[in-house]
Amino acid sequence: MMPPNEIRKARPPKPVAWALFFSALLNLFLVGAFIGVVPHVQNKPFTPLALASSHGEYLVGWMTHYLEPADANALRAAYNTQADALKQAHAHVHQAVGDLASVYEQDPPDPAALQAAIDRLAQARAEVNATVGKILQAAYTKLSPEGRRRLADITQNPM
Repeated sequence: MMPPNEIRKARPPKPVAWALFFSALLNLFLVGAFIGVVPHVQNKPFTPLALASSHGEYLVGWMTHYLEPADANALRAAYNTQADALKQAHAHVHQAVGDLASVYEQDPPDPAALQAAIDRLAQARAEVNATVGKILQAAYTKLSPEGRRRLADITQNPM
């Protein structure tokens, strides 16, 4: 047994101790980052997305997953020719959704303004649909019979 007055030499910590120490520091950092960031994240309501039309970019991307590579490339090429028009059409939809939201915030309610905002939204959605239609028309003749059959299948049974 060692006398109580004798000073022991300190041994360096083992690698496991270092790993636990750094793990605790990392966990504290991540908890702090989570607590600091989460209050600033705002959830967007679902309603404007539902009022806007389905996104043409998403639709074309979704369709290409069901096509053979050659057919998918033909559809992407047709999309590329209309990409700017589709982005502009989507901008019109987002503007119309914003206009509709501002009409709802008016006091007193104005039914005529509401009808005008709904009409602008319908026109903007029709613009998106027309542009997607142009994409499909441009790709139609370039698709193989199997590609056209697959698009017919997903058109009739989307899920």
